[in-house]
Amino acid sequence: MSSGGSQGVIDGSETLKPLRVRFTVKFESRFGQQVKLSGSCDELGQFDATKACDLGYEHPGIWTKDLELLLDGNEPLRFKYVVYDESMKEYTWEAGSERILEVDFGSLEGDLLLKDEFRTAPDQEQEIMSTAAFTDVVFRREVSSRLSSRMMQAQDSAAITKALILGKGGYVARVKVFCA
Repeated sequence: MSSGGSQGVIDGSETLKPLRVRFTVKFESRFGQQVKLSGSCDELGQFDATKACDLGYEHPGIWTKDLELLLDGNEPLRFKYVVYDESMKEYTWEAGSERILEVDFGSLEGDLLLKDEFRTAPDQEQEIMSTAAFTDVVFRREVSSRLSSRMMQAQDSAAITKALILGKGGYVARVKVFCA
């Protein structure tokens, strides 16, 4: 876990700002399973499942972790949940694309509360566009150009809701997952 003052920490030419985030994920586990969080920053292990941080079992079906992350505000935080099964000695990543959290520090004060559900199946709304029926028949275009335009449309739309006020000092960020 990183820490820093409210002014930020200078790292090279960038100013990193601390952000307190409570990650909460709904996952019905069985004995010997551990839910972990991995992502695009050092605190989350850079998407290396063996370096992912453990979430705590809060109550049946709910896993949580409070972190203070140092973010530069220019790059979104990308993350995914992964389950480690002690008995099988294997990691299972959640289905679908990376989750993306964009933070606008100018309008954000306080902590973030993220409430997620562990995805066991791909997001059908996003994944259907990659099926053979669409790629080979309907669109008749190369996949790379279609994904680029879909990403641009999603970024221009209200697909990412940055923060909704829950109460004094508390926010929730809704994260929209994009196909990459």
